[in-house]
Amino acid sequence: KLLFRANDWSTDRESWRSACVRNCDAKVVRDCGILLETLKVMALMDHARVNDLGQPIGEDVDFVVPSCPSRKTLQGTACRVEPLEPLHAAALYAEPQGAGQWTYLPYGPFASAAEHAQWVEDAAKSEDPLFFAVIDEARGSAVGVVSYLRINPAARSVEVGNINYYPALQRTVAGTEAMYLMMREAFQLGYRRYEWKCDALNAKSQGAARRYGFTFEGVFRQATVYKGRNRDTAWFSVLDSEWKSVEAAFKRWLGAENFDAEGNQLVSLRTLMQALLIMAVSTDDRSGDTSAIKLPIMCGLESTVSIFEVSSSHLRQ
Repeated sequence: KLLFRANDWSTDRESWRSACVRNCDAKVVRDCGILLETLKVMALMDHARVNDLGQPIGEDVDFVVPSCPSRKTLQGTACRVEPLEPLHAAALYAEPQGAGQWTYLPYGPFASAAEHAQWVEDAAKSEDPLFFAVIDEARGSAVGVVSYLRINPAARSVEVGNINYYPALQRTVAGTEAMYLMMREAFQLGYRRYEWKCDALNAKSQGAARRYGFTFEGVFRQATVYKGRNRDTAWFSVLDSEWKSVEAAFKRWLGAENFDAEGNQLVSLRTLMQALLIMAVSTDDRSGDTSAIKLPIMCGLESTVSIFEVSSSHLRQ
């Protein structure tokens, strides 16, 4: 029942937030990004074409089937993502493990170095999932494991998953850059849908997905069983039509100008990605002029910050 208008929050944010409190469940208010994601889906319906029977139908898709991701190294600045090999096992097993690191993974923990080495050897042979090791360039050793999976060239869809970041990689520039490198590779290959799925109870994974620019699509109830437990699966995605804007946010965050002398970020990646959602539903400023776009930032941030030095028309793409 909440009437949502972009002008209401841009001119009087506190009144808008008060209206949310009166009309919405508090859990919804805590993450205004959910509202923006809903509006994004509604916009798709508004722009759907119709057939001769007046029924809404999807766009025609004409494309060349992309190749599968290959075992090649994706080189970044803070990290590189290279094909997983048995030689990575020792460094990974030697890394300190975080509390709860294995709870939501389909594999691990491992009782011994030999058991872990066998898993790495088997994973390195797999084609789907296609596993990679994340190498911290500063240390020169493996500090994480990631993979492409459910690779479907015919539908131009691929998922990123089996993400296992050891504490040394968590909350680092290298960890974020690894996700950027994998997403960029998928879209450069010609995929149109990049997926992220996780246990619906895994709040950290859901938060990471949103931070990386993924849109929440819903929950598949009782989707699978792992480690003897039920899993309701939360689905997220980034589409090829969104990639240019998502990439702009990644590049803006990863740029040296976004960090102070002590290495602290000046603008968070979640803030940058959330700005893209705001631009997607905003009907203001269609001139396309290049300017510093100032937007009210939600989810508890107190001030308006300058987000992008790019045209709003580019962001809307």
